[in-house]
Amino acid sequence: MKQKPACKDATMLRDDVEGSPARPNSHGRFGPSGEEGGAVVSATEGRLQRGKAEEEGPHRWQKGSVASAMQANRDGQPFAHYPVKHRIVSWISRTFFDKLTYTVRHGLLKGMKRKGGLAWIPEVGGHASKTPEHQFLADLNLSGKVVFDVGAFQGLVTLFFARRAQHVVCYEPNSRNHARLCKNLELNRIQNVTVRKYGLGAKQCVSGMWWDPKMAGGATLTSTSMSSTIGGRADARYEEVQVTTLDQDLAEAHLPQPNLIKVDVEGYELAVLQGASCLLETKHPALYLEMHGETMNEKRANVRTVVAYLNKIGYEDILHIESGQKITRENCERASQGHLYAVKDCVRGSQR
Repeated sequence: MKQKPACKDATMLRDDVEGSPARPNSHGRFGPSGEEGGAVVSATEGRLQRGKAEEEGPHRWQKGSVASAMQANRDGQPFAHYPVKHRIVSWISRTFFDKLTYTVRHGLLKGMKRKGGLAWIPEVGGHASKTPEHQFLADLNLSGKVVFDVGAFQGLVTLFFARRAQHVVCYEPNSRNHARLCKNLELNRIQNVTVRKYGLGAKQCVSGMWWDPKMAGGATLTSTSMSSTIGGRADARYEEVQVTTLDQDLAEAHLPQPNLIKVDVEGYELAVLQGASCLLETKHPALYLEMHGETMNEKRANVRTVVAYLNKIGYEDILHIESGQKITRENCERASQGHLYAVKDCVRGSQR
């Protein structure tokens, strides 16, 4: 009895498909004899592959849909504004060194005094790594200029501006941050800074402010969606603060006209700009904005509205600091995280 082979080789498998002996044609393809053999096999392969793709198609679509749904769900969830490492460093600083006064040993404030924080630790390897934000600020020419610091926190950027600029006006409505800001200015005997204990917005009002004592830098007004997340925490703090507009405060307090305005207000950026519309449209100060939002979707929506408003009032030259890209309405979502630097084309040359 003749035994059947255990398996077929590649040639026999091709024979089963086409019904004729398979030989290499002039193209080096296996197929029936003649130049057209490869084309016949290719057509067969195409049919087989199409059939397989049709079978897998729904599964591929389902996988893609699941991935898209998962991403959409993540984009709609509260954003992790402070990573775990940042929270650990903050806890150590707050728990053990909050009352420590020292001389800063690295970064933008090197050589200045401050209370709290960990900047007394020596530089590792002889130099501190600079973020794109710090490098940008260090390169700014502030000589003889007036800078407004909106959302000054505890004065860390204010101190840097104070030793570079002619005068600084800073806004910080949060009572805890305001007290530490004034203390840091006092420690350095700073005389060229005006402190305003106000929040800035699109209109004058009294507003609630929520803040997390573990991360006081994230204090935000109740009209932002970020406040609902902070306010829901068991240890959240609340206070009422005075809010005014930049246009109104300039006139009522007889403040100097700014050349640069830095804005870090936890999602309230558009309202601050709207309340400064007269100043922005007539004096054209440069703008340095940190973008915020409670979710990635909100961050994207926020940067879209901010860029649209800036374009509307003539600020077409907008730079994303972290990527170095010029930002337009078409690509503005790339700047949903990070910082924007905006100037009017007519004054570009005098701002850097």
